[in-house]
Amino acid sequence: MKTLMSLMLITFLISCGKDSGSSGNNDSAGVTNFIEKEEPMKEGEYVAFLRTINSSVNGYIPFGRAELSLKEDELKVTTYIDDDQRVVHMQRIHTGKRCPTLQDDLNKDGYIDIIEAEKALGEVIFALDDDLSSRQAGEDKYPMGKSFTYTRSASWSGILEDLKQDYRAGYLKLEGDLTLENKVILIHGTAKTNLVPDSLQTIEGMEPHLSVPVVCGVIKKI
Repeated sequence: MKTLMSLMLITFLISCGKDSGSSGNNDSAGVTNFIEKEEPMKEGEYVAFLRTINSSVNGYIPFGRAELSLKEDELKVTTYIDDDQRVVHMQRIHTGKRCPTLQDDLNKDGYIDIIEAEKALGEVIFALDDDLSSRQAGEDKYPMGKSFTYTRSASWSGILEDLKQDYRAGYLKLEGDLTLENKVILIHGTAKTNLVPDSLQTIEGMEPHLSVPVVCGVIKKI
């Protein structure tokens, strides 16, 4: 009888231990084993409406629109910005799915700087610079305001191949498929005469007024 009771107790404890472990890996610890898998980008037209971020850094409230088209392996990207700042506008596509808000202003200075924006948006996929086919070839060659229209195109398969290569820290290294749908375009830059606070963080080698985000939009298929 004692042997039977001992076996029942051991079985019960093992069963509870398994249940507890399962709960700890998911519910209690807030950990999920689900990994979102990217779908290949579909041919068609895409748009992102570029709304103002950090409106107080410009006397003029900038806004714009980004249009993307994928057809027969050609990706064409056009951005328009209505802005009165005659400065270089860095523009990049990020892995995130929403534009940063004041909730992402971690140092509470009333501005979303590039460091805070990147924490909210994740890695950079690629820049909308002088050469879409290579992150290295066209780097740091961006359009200049005031008001501008930017248009570039490249082979989508060539872009994907380039994204598989190591680049700078903070940039995506692609493994698998990729779509730009629901990704975010962030554009930076205001005039030096527009004062920004000393607390505004920037990236190495870039002046704070040029790195400050000014417009942002989420890419949607139309």
